[in-house]
Amino acid sequence: VLAHSNLARIVYYMGAGWLRATFTAAPTAARLQLALDLQRLQFQRLQDMAAEYGFRPEIYILHPMHDITRGTWPNTLKTVASLAGGIKIVSTANLFTDSISRYYYPYDGHFNPVGSRKVADFLIAEERRR
Repeated sequence: VLAHSNLARIVYYMGAGWLRATFTAAPTAARLQLALDLQRLQFQRLQDMAAEYGFRPEIYILHPMHDITRGTWPNTLKTVASLAGGIKIVSTANLFTDSISRYYYPYDGHFNPVGSRKVADFLIAEERRR
């Protein structure tokens, strides 16, 4: 249908992100726990490297579109913070909650140029604060 119908293509490209965010199945509990355990190990490796080489790590969460659409970004932030073992965590969700469609491509959920610029400006401002 997408190859022959402009209307179908428009509907798909405008609604695919919403469809994906709404109907994508969550991972099983066992698979999610495995992923979290592996992430905790990687954060520990980062802390070990920081101690060895003398730097202070920070983690910036660039939330995917569905995390904001579903309103689950606070849970993501809380989960990452619980895994990070004291590493500073910075969420960027508040940058995008005012207009998701303004910052993300609707058909795949990646940042569009406006969203990318918003992230870049935020990171530059963070660096200048130091």
